[in-house]
Amino acid sequence: MSAMRPPIHNNAYDLMSINHFSIYAVIGLLVPYNYVLCIVLSVLWEVFEYGLVHNDGAYQRTKKKWPVPEYYWNESKWNRMGDFVFNILGYTVGSYVQSIV
Repeated sequence: MSAMRPPIHNNAYDLMSINHFSIYAVIGLLVPYNYVLCIVLSVLWEVFEYGLVHNDGAYQRTKKKWPVPEYYWNESKWNRMGDFVFNILGYTVGSYVQSIV
């Protein structure tokens, strides 16, 4: 059964935004200028996080066992969009750095 849980915060960015940027910068270094891959990975990750919050069993298990505090994965639509922007920015930087190396 699905429960609608309010997000912990409504910020468009948080400390995990740095992680999103960094991870996607590395992906950009490894697989440069494949924006379809970047977008697909970004969407899949956000759908995964959304599923964790809106599935009671997954939510309870995640809350108990995931080392990342709920504050960072029970997020608002603004934060999901912010994550997407940081992913694209990180990927672009990684792709650019790969092209000049």
